[in-house]
Order: sequence, then structure tokens, then C-alpha cells
Amino acid sequence: MNVYAYSQSPAFRNHLDRVLRVTHFDGLELDKLSDSDVMHIVHASSFASTLLTEFINRAATQLAVVAIADDIPSTALLVKHVQSGASGYCNSFMAVPHYQQMISLLSRGGSWFPPAMLSEVFAIAGNALDVREHQQTMIGRLTAREREVAKSVADGRSSKDVAQEFGIAERTVKSHLSRIYEKLNIKDRMELIIYLNDEKKVHE
Repeated sequence: MNVYAYSQSPAFRNHLDRVLRVTHFDGLELDKLSDSDVMHIVHASSFASTLLTEFINRAATQLAVVAIADDIPSTALLVKHVQSGASGYCNSFMAVPHYQQMISLLSRGGSWFPPAMLSEVFAIAGNALDVREHQQTMIGRLTAREREVAKSVADGRSSKDVAQEFGIAERTVKSHLSRIYEKLNIKDRMELIIYLNDEKKVHE
């Protein structure tokens, strides 16, 4: 697989030349994404975030293989670039064996990310799942009518409107809300709206 590298950093170029056989470009050449049997390595620090994201997005639409090399890697940026369509993310100055492994995996349709950062991503994902499961468990404590009332309130209806919707007294709606707040461990309508909107996102 041929390797195209996009960078304005002499230090990065020199490092790649020591570990790979590379064709260098100063700018993000979108027309190069159509070249066959090529892996594209982009030096993230050389380009503005918007241009970088556009390049990755365009690459994804053309099924081009892109890896992002970052001088200061972070989990947040790893996730961002992967969501945009990058297949690899690495430290710009990582050692030869790591570059070789990355190229080998990407050339076979795989992906490559720093192992330590992957562990962090999995931990974050696990925590998010724990929060979602907790929210779902809490929602499950509500009765069917309480869930209906909660949903109507979260949709912005007043207690009076909710009472008319379900044919019950307004004081009954307020009683339902008190129990809902207690079961979900929240304080008021605003927290209920935020809580249910977060829970709704889990199922989108």
C-alpha cells in the first residue's frame, strides 16, 4: 500500500521518512483521495480543525483509508476523528513497529489506535452504559400513569393541560409529579425535562 502524508511540519516529515516510504504533500489534497491502494496519513497539527474534519469526511464518502497523526493525542480527539471516518489515530512520532503495525492493519481493512487510549475509550463507554442502565432502571420504577404524566410534562405541557389530557384533577397531576420527583431523585420540572431528554437520547 502506498502512503501519502499531508503535513507542513519538517520534523514530522523527517520522522516519517525514517520509518516509511512516503509521498509528501503540503496541503490536504482532496483529489488524491480517489487514488487507489493508498493510505493517507494527516498530521493534525498542520491544519485547521475544520479543514481536517472536511478531509476525513470526504475520505469516508470515497472509502479512502485515513489515519490521523497527532503531536499531543487525546481520547476526545480520537473519538472525534473516528466519528468523522478516520480508520487510525496515533502519536505523530511513534516508533517504527507501531507505524508498521498500523499500516498492516489499515491495509487489510482494519483500524489502529493507541492501546492505552483504547482502554480509556472503553472505560468511558462503560461508564456511559452504566448511566443509561441506571436511568432505565429509575424510569422502570414509575407506574404507567406516572410515565405518561412525566412524558407530557417533559413535552412542555402545564399541570392543567396534563389534567385535561388524562381526564384527572390538577391536584392528582401534582401528586403524580411529587412521586415522580421522589422516584427519579430530582427536584422540579426542569430537572424532569432534562432527565427524560437524556433518557430519550439513549434510544435514538
